Amino acid sequence: MPRTCYNGGRPQEGKMMIMFCKNLLLAYDGSEHAKQALQNVKELGGLISGLKVHVLYAAPFPTTTVASSYYAIADEERSFRVQQGEKAVAEAAEALQSHAEVITHVEEGIIGETIVEYANEHGCDLIVIGSRGLSGIKELVLGSVSHYVAQHASMPVLIVK
Repeated sequence: MPRTCYNGGRPQEGKMMIMFCKNLLLAYDGSEHAKQALQNVKELGGLISGLKVHVLYAAPFPTTTVASSYYAIADEERSFRVQQGEKAVAEAAEALQSHAEVITHVEEGIIGETIVEYANEHGCDLIVIGSRGLSGIKELVLGSVSHYVAQHASMPVLIVK
């Protein structure tokens, strides 16, 4: 598959040229870092003709474990998270529609694993992800999901701050 070079449009900054392909995955949850990743993908869409962007919201499994009401709460939480995901991917798709072919998807699972599996199943050449998402847990350098994706993906990963 042909590859296109892109260096963020700032050759004067002397940044290392990174190879990007035409089929990428944007892991998007609507967080500030995800919005920055979306901006980077929009810039790529302006430079790479025929770019296909898969926008994926990975909805985590419900974590509530109250014994007697587990199923009702889990179903309610699952529905809420899927609705959140649909709203997030629609937002991203609207922002990207004039820059690339966009495919949106909401999938439940362990977030990092879901992102890597989706990228593998759909032949993505690059994963673009924010350095931190919506979870309240912060790490010193990277979020746990972006760290997992960077460690387990078989394709390049662009982590955006």
